[in-house]
Amino acid sequence: MSSSALDTLLETEQSGGTLESCGAFTLSNRQALEKLAAYTLPRAAAWILRIVQAAVSGGADRLQIARSRHTVRFGFAPKANWSRAVFEATFFDAGVCPDAGLDAFKRALWHKGLHERRPFRLLLPHERYALVWDGRQLHQQKVQQTVAWVQLTVSHQPQVWSRDDTYQTGYSIDAINEALGTELRRYAHACPIELQLEGVRIDRLQHTLVRPQPSHALPLGLIALNPDLPPQPVPPATLEPSAPLPGEPPEQLQTWGDVAYATACCLVSLNLRPAQAGQGYRGFQMGAHSGRLHWVHHGVIIGEERLPFEPRALALDIYASAANLDTDVSGLHLVEGQPEQIRRRRAVGLALQTGLPHIPCSLAGSYSRSRKRVATSSAVFGGGTAGCFAWLLLPATSTLMLPVAASAVGAVLAREFSLRAEVHRQMAFENAFRGERQLMENDWSTARPASW
Repeated sequence: MSSSALDTLLETEQSGGTLESCGAFTLSNRQALEKLAAYTLPRAAAWILRIVQAAVSGGADRLQIARSRHTVRFGFAPKANWSRAVFEATFFDAGVCPDAGLDAFKRALWHKGLHERRPFRLLLPHERYALVWDGRQLHQQKVQQTVAWVQLTVSHQPQVWSRDDTYQTGYSIDAINEALGTELRRYAHACPIELQLEGVRIDRLQHTLVRPQPSHALPLGLIALNPDLPPQPVPPATLEPSAPLPGEPPEQLQTWGDVAYATACCLVSLNLRPAQAGQGYRGFQMGAHSGRLHWVHHGVIIGEERLPFEPRALALDIYASAANLDTDVSGLHLVEGQPEQIRRRRAVGLALQTGLPHIPCSLAGSYSRSRKRVATSSAVFGGGTAGCFAWLLLPATSTLMLPVAASAVGAVLAREFSLRAEVHRQMAFENAFRGERQLMENDWSTARPASW
């Protein structure tokens, strides 16, 4: 729904709509909700993560999000019964809703509607009336056609202005949209359902491999773990073909273990940085990065911990479920305790002791074999140079066939030299990978902190 349509709807409601729940807020109740809305989220854009949690907890198979200059729109189909009457009663109740999905949903709208005073329009499945929040009150508006999913449109711009609206300073649509996208890619890439942002899949673990330029992280494979933990499914788009490095052809991520029955998973990557001329491997050499343990709750990462290793070229990103662990009031921050320590030790220990040893060292150098485009262009360029050199050495009598023959000989020689150099570089990468893996296993067995 466009901003102009939403504004028109808000204007016409006063005359044509029926006021929903006028006076449902007592003064003390409203003040309590406004305080909860203002201070429970860790970041201004974190409210969008509560929508993701609502869709996952509600049993939806897909969540679609679209940003525009004026609004952000959501669409998903929960399996739970979210009726207009149930939502209205829940929205005005400061307590915790028994339905975890609906509870996360209302808290996201508290932040936007009560704290930031953003209008929103909500149409629930099979309802004849949409609910519209104008910044102060909730109204209903009759719709022409019902839908089978949740449709939510949130305005970027507040409808109600006052002298106390100090949060409007520096208001920027582009900054708001960028913050929402960053929040999703950073904290919702472990979502177990299909998550789309303007048609681009977010549910891909490879999003965690984004490094500050010009460094890169090369995904080597995914280890499916099965410790005695609550299940944490692998995000669906993780196993779809993608480019291992910018500008490279898509490749299928290799997996070890039964992904379908994994209760935790570990993404193994190799950290690279640009090499000086004449050094490294395909323009890269080993970098250093710290691996992390990611705690996932209803599709959103609510806690991250650095693994107890020195930053190395080999990095592990382990994803484990935070189900049934204590969180703060925001639902987006894990409260540390004894159950967390037990899960942490199981997940990381299993990844190192049973998962990592199964990854062949040859995988560290094998990714170059898919780079036919780079190898071909290198061979053609080298073939032209070596061909000209061979042409000068051949007898001058074969002037008609010399260019073709010389170019072919040069291309063969250049490709041979290129393959020999590639073998040596692959061996260097494999040896480095083997050494990194051994150091990491030693650190875990001899030098890990007591809390791990």
